[in-house]
Amino acid sequence: MGAIEITVATDREGPAILAVSPTDIFVSRQPLASSARNVFRGTVTRLAHARAGTVHVTADVGVELVAVVTEEAVRELGLVPGSAVTFAFKASAVRVF
Repeated sequence: MGAIEITVATDREGPAILAVSPTDIFVSRQPLASSARNVFRGTVTRLAHARAGTVHVTADVGVELVAVVTEEAVRELGLVPGSAVTFAFKASAVRVF
């Protein structure tokens, strides 16, 4: 997909549309040891406060991805536009259409 390769759990072949729920994306400052097969380092490009204490974190990881985290997580991770970030998600979280 563009400048990144995404691992998915599917038998489907050929062109497809991929979707990952923003709530299925793990956000950290450094890569974490986990079973997630999709791990991308990038830069925070935007923070948008949403409903009920959540924040949409947009990052450029070769393509633009958006994750949803709590305001507390944003503070604890020290996320600001321009900061380094790692986005990770499991292959099973990817929806293939």
